[in-house]
Amino acid sequence: MSRKTRTEKARLRDRALSFGWETGLQPQASTESAIAEKPESRRCAGMALDRKHKFVQCPKTFTPSRSTQVYHSHDCYLQTWRWKGQHHILGEVYVRGRHVKPHAPKACKGWTVRDGVIIECAEQFTPDNTRQKYHSPACLFQARRWRSIDLHVGDSVRTKCAYRKCKKGPGGAEGILDRIRRRDSDHFCDGRCNAAERRCREADRVAKIEAQLAQGVRTMPHRPPEDKRAARVNQLRKQGLTWKVIHHRIQQEFKTFTSLNALQTLLKRYLERQKAA
Repeated sequence: MSRKTRTEKARLRDRALSFGWETGLQPQASTESAIAEKPESRRCAGMALDRKHKFVQCPKTFTPSRSTQVYHSHDCYLQTWRWKGQHHILGEVYVRGRHVKPHAPKACKGWTVRDGVIIECAEQFTPDNTRQKYHSPACLFQARRWRSIDLHVGDSVRTKCAYRKCKKGPGGAEGILDRIRRRDSDHFCDGRCNAAERRCREADRVAKIEAQLAQGVRTMPHRPPEDKRAARVNQLRKQGLTWKVIHHRIQQEFKTFTSLNALQTLLKRYLERQKAA
């Protein structure tokens, strides 16, 4: 037996004697109270989420390795204290991404329209974090869009209804709107004003064309007489030419782009008229 083995056995024997054991024997009755009893299993004191995303006590049961152990694992301990640091309590419904840590209320930095002028929103809200500047995502995107079209705080956005005969304003006057006016765009009180203005513009366009025709400034586009085209088609047909050659000749002479079916139709009309005559 080596010296190391003898030393190890002696150490174990001394330890057994310190607990009141005799070598190779059961512990004596006088020293039974000195033996540490095995701890009983207990429920974890941590926090967990149930199926309805509500904070409840951790349902796991464990056997502690020491009397002061109250969590079944180190991960449960860290998660519980992380939630407690965010001021969550048992029975509360957990919403992912929402921070309940209290922050001082602040004024929104977004933009809004009041009395036809762009001003700061200044709505009081409690931010979820120190970097939040807008009370809602809609306010953020609205201010960002207005900046992109070169608008600033203090600009006037008051405009009138684009319908020339609108009487939907106060006292039967022209309608006044507070809307962001884009480049080359019109605003209307409702769909009826929009449709009425379109009809008026179409009437103006037709009247302008009629006035130009009456003054001789503009002429109506027209095609060559059908009889002349049909006579030319019949003449080429009598020469024994094919429809492909006739089609090309007609395009060159009359400067139009017609199909072969159209040429056939013209020829039939011409022949019918010749028979009727």
